[in-house]
Amino acid sequence: MKRAILLLATAFLGATGCYSRRCVDDIAVYWHFSNADNTAELSCSQAGVSAVQIAVDGVVAGTFACSSLSSDGVTFVQGIALAGFEEDRSHSFQLDGLDGNGVILYSDALTFAPTGCRLNELDSTLIAATGTLTILPTFDGVSFPTCSAAGVDNFFVELLDASAAAVPNFNGVYLPCLNTSQGPAFTVEGLAFGQTYTFRTLDSTVTDNSVPGGQLVVDQVCGAQVSFGVATQAFVIDLREPAGECP
Repeated sequence: MKRAILLLATAFLGATGCYSRRCVDDIAVYWHFSNADNTAELSCSQAGVSAVQIAVDGVVAGTFACSSLSSDGVTFVQGIALAGFEEDRSHSFQLDGLDGNGVILYSDALTFAPTGCRLNELDSTLIAATGTLTILPTFDGVSFPTCSAAGVDNFFVELLDASAAAVPNFNGVYLPCLNTSQGPAFTVEGLAFGQTYTFRTLDSTVTDNSVPGGQLVVDQVCGAQVSFGVATQAFVIDLREPAGECP
């Protein structure tokens, strides 16, 4: 991010400068998005964020384009300049990264007190909003009322994220079959909204101590995908008789 060429639309919260020995400062707020394991920074498009809404001291200051053109007319920056903050007074900031439908995908809350009667800089790393994915399996196109009626004890899951990386804690694990009002199900917790997830392998299994690992595969699907969002957290996936291991 090129801070030296910052040129951002400014939201005026009050007058700027020094008056009656009291400084009123500007704050350049920059936002960042990290990948799932915090090893790399994502661009706005990679994070699926089109706009960032900022609230200051509980009042919405505005909703701004996630990426804006800088003063050189070439480089894009992720940030906005906010004006009119009293010096040495602590202010609360709430940043929400929104997708094209206004759904919150990333959030951060922090406090900051400007100093020096100058342009201050504030960096915010937004954390992905997460939820619980619910899968409601059918078996060869048939729905069953309970796990026992379906003949299923567990589900073997190999889950990949949008970058085809294994999802921590949900790659090569058995998840219990749950009885719900909608029939057999299993859940995957703590997934980031706004991503497409792929089940490299999804097996329904039954306990059988005569086979290696003690779990006999009953039905299977390879490569099933779900687009996980705030409004779509439950999905039906059909499993069928396995033809072999998933590629």
